[in-house]
Amino acid sequence: MGRFTLKQKKEIGLPPDAIYFRGQKKIDKVLLRVIDFDADNLEESAIETVKEILKYQRKESVTWFNIDGLHNNTIIEEIANGFKFDNLILAGVMDTQARPRVQEYPNCIFLSIKMLQQEEATGSILVENLSLILTKNVLISFQEKR
Repeated sequence: MGRFTLKQKKEIGLPPDAIYFRGQKKIDKVLLRVIDFDADNLEESAIETVKEILKYQRKESVTWFNIDGLHNNTIIEEIANGFKFDNLILAGVMDTQARPRVQEYPNCIFLSIKMLQQEEATGSILVENLSLILTKNVLISFQEKR
């Protein structure tokens, strides 16, 4: 990873809250998974649309919604609209080169960190961005790859 990253032409002039993927695509298809649980029940499933997760906002159980792959702007916009998140939050999720940070918003806490992994063959360090959004009873995690 170079010390300085140059912006792509498409990125220049965009507002800071634009939901636009700023990174390298690491998987082909975005995977959506949900785990919902309480003291008596556990439900784990792969889902096809963001609309399927929106019902969990009103439940009393705890829900973990995981998104693998950040390159689909439509899915990210649906999450922003469905959960009523500030666009700056999701713009931060899609900027994989941004520095780690924690920010508190009226309806959630946003956390962005880096995961480091050593590649066995070459010994080089691979960096992946992990973003978490925590609401009252839903945790949403965004990963670049599975």
